Amino acid sequence: MFRKMKFARPRATRRFAIAVLLSAVAVAAMPVAGFAAKSAPRMATLYKSPDCSCCEGYADHLRQSGFHVTTVDDENLAARARALGVTDALAGCHTTVIDGYVVEGHVPIEYVHRLLQERPKIAGISVPGMPMGVPGMPGARQGPLKIFEIAAPGAVAGEPRIYAID
Repeated sequence: MFRKMKFARPRATRRFAIAVLLSAVAVAAMPVAGFAAKSAPRMATLYKSPDCSCCEGYADHLRQSGFHVTTVDDENLAARARALGVTDALAGCHTTVIDGYVVEGHVPIEYVHRLLQERPKIAGISVPGMPMGVPGMPGARQGPLKIFEIAAPGAVAGEPRIYAID
């Protein structure tokens, strides 16, 4: 009349409990691992003339935006910039390399982020010269700021193309 009930073996129950526990731990650890990877700072190397103070201002601008910046005094900055694809028309007062891209001059951080997110097939971006009112430079801006593309190696030379206007 009554049937004898069979119970799972304790060993199988323990295995199941351990599997559930390990799965829960793995799921709980996922956001933490993802957060740690996203919060790691991007590395930037800023090459500058030894006596330039605005370059340090730009390095601080990058640091405040979460970049780990190494500054390198370079006695022959123009040659380094040319070697990285920066033409004389696009030259700024310092050259930064971030994730394989050249960021020449005082480029506002939102365009650096855009470059790194979009990853276009160019060598980098530039704000030529030392315009007033840009990150690292004192004074008021004198109008719209043009950010130019630095052509990819091997690209046909021509007029610099505009990447953005700020």
